[in-house]
Amino acid sequence: MPSSSQEFLQILDLPMVHPFCQQEDVIAYFNDASGNIPPMGPLDYHLNVEPWWERAITTWLMVAPPLLAMAELWIRLFAGLLGPIGCVYLTYLWITTDGTSVPKGRDCKQNHFRLEILCLLTVAGSLVLMTDTLYVLNNGPDIGALLFIVAVVLALRTCLNYHLSIASIGTWMLVLLAIRLVWDEQRGTLNFGSLQEQVLISEGLYYDSSNPFIHSVVENWPEHFRSYSLQDGATPWLPSGDSRTGIPFLLNHLPSCDWHRVFLPTLEDDEYVALDIAFPASGYRRDQPVYLVLHGLNGGSNEDYIRDFTYRRIEAGSTVIVMAARGMMDLPVRG
Repeated sequence: MPSSSQEFLQILDLPMVHPFCQQEDVIAYFNDASGNIPPMGPLDYHLNVEPWWERAITTWLMVAPPLLAMAELWIRLFAGLLGPIGCVYLTYLWITTDGTSVPKGRDCKQNHFRLEILCLLTVAGSLVLMTDTLYVLNNGPDIGALLFIVAVVLALRTCLNYHLSIASIGTWMLVLLAIRLVWDEQRGTLNFGSLQEQVLISEGLYYDSSNPFIHSVVENWPEHFRSYSLQDGATPWLPSGDSRTGIPFLLNHLPSCDWHRVFLPTLEDDEYVALDIAFPASGYRRDQPVYLVLHGLNGGSNEDYIRDFTYRRIEAGSTVIVMAARGMMDLPVRG
C-alpha cells in the first residue's frame, strides 16, 4: 500500500478487526450469564420443540416473503421484454400450428410445462407494464392496457388449444388481480399506476438555494455529470428506470475493488459500522475528493452499482469510502 494510503488509515485510527471478535470479548460473552452479545447463528432453536406442522408454517413464513419479493422484482425488471416478446411468440404459435400438438421435442410434458410458464410470464409482464407507475409514466397507460388484453387473449387461446390447466387458472387469477389494481373503488374509475407517485414535476435539480454551502456545491457540479444523456452512457433502449438500473450490471463485467475495512463505533449504543475504503493505485491524493457512499436499506460494498461507482472514481484519483450499516454484510450486532 502506498505511504499516503497508510497515513490516511493511521489518521483515522480505527480498528481493522471487529472489536466483538477480539479474544477478550469472546471470553467475556461466554462468561456473562446475561448474554449481552447474542450468538449470530441461524434461528433454528424452534425446530426441536415445535410440531412438524408448526415448523412447516414457520419455515414458509420465513422463506415465502423474500422469495415472492425477489420474483416480483425480477418480473418488474424484465417486464418490458417479457410482455412483448411473449406476445410475439404466442402469435407465432397461433399462425404456424393448428393447435393439436405442442412444438416437437424430446419430451411432450416438458414442452407443455414451458408453454405454461411462457403464458404466465407473458401475462404477468404485460400486467406490470399496465399497472407499474414507472412504466405508466414512461410509456403511458394505453400501451400497457392494450398489451395486457392481447396477452390474455393469446394466453387463453394457447391454454385452450394445448390443454394447459395450470396456466389457464393462473391467467384468470392475473386478470382478477389486474381488475383489483386498476379499478379505483372510491372514485369509480380506472386508475393505472399509483396516483400518489404520478406527481408531475418538471425535470431539473431542486435544492435550497439559500444554503450557501449547498449552492456552492451545485455551482461547481457540472451538469453533464448529473444528467441522463447518451454522452454519459444512457440506455434509452431499456423501457424503465428499474431496467436501466439493473440490466447494465447484468450484461457488463465489473472489475473487483481492493477494499480496506475499518470499524467505526456508533454513538450511544456501543455498536460498530464497517467502512470499506478503496484507494487509487497511486495512493490517497489530497487534491482529489473523498466520496462517502451510503448503500441504502440493504447491500454493502459488494453491490454492483457501488463497485461501478468506486472503480470509476478511483480511476480518476479519488478515494471512496462505503459505509456498511450494522448487521449488513454479515456484521455482528449486540442486539
